[in-house]
Amino acid sequence: MELKPDWNNSEVPGVFGLRILGGRQLKGVEFTMSQRFRPDPAEFERCVTFLCVKIETVALRAGAPDADCSDLEGTLAAMAPLLRDRARLMLSGIEIQTEYDEPVMALAARYVLRLAEDVWETNPYPVPRSAARPRYLARSG
Repeated sequence: MELKPDWNNSEVPGVFGLRILGGRQLKGVEFTMSQRFRPDPAEFERCVTFLCVKIETVALRAGAPDADCSDLEGTLAAMAPLLRDRARLMLSGIEIQTEYDEPVMALAARYVLRLAEDVWETNPYPVPRSAARPRYLARSG
């Protein structure tokens, strides 16, 4: 039995009927674009922690000092503009890929991306927190 949407169902506003090929109609099938979603706090925290580790890994591989990567805000502030774009693309990609399969991960990616954009707006240029390493000059004499 094949279902076909009936877009001209004007009896009930906001509700679409499904017409079964053969003339019968099922009424009252509600079509909603989005539903309220309440994630499990422990699952959300696990996803945010996973994303923070991924961002820290990207920063450390690019040469950010360990002292700057002690927390998420420091890691994000220490990122160069190219790394910021890479992190933005990574988080956007995770959000898109997990939207239907893992909605908690998609929500966490959106959350971390908004936090990152807030940090980057506050600190438009990379801000190193660690002290500069002393340079030792060889003495000639």
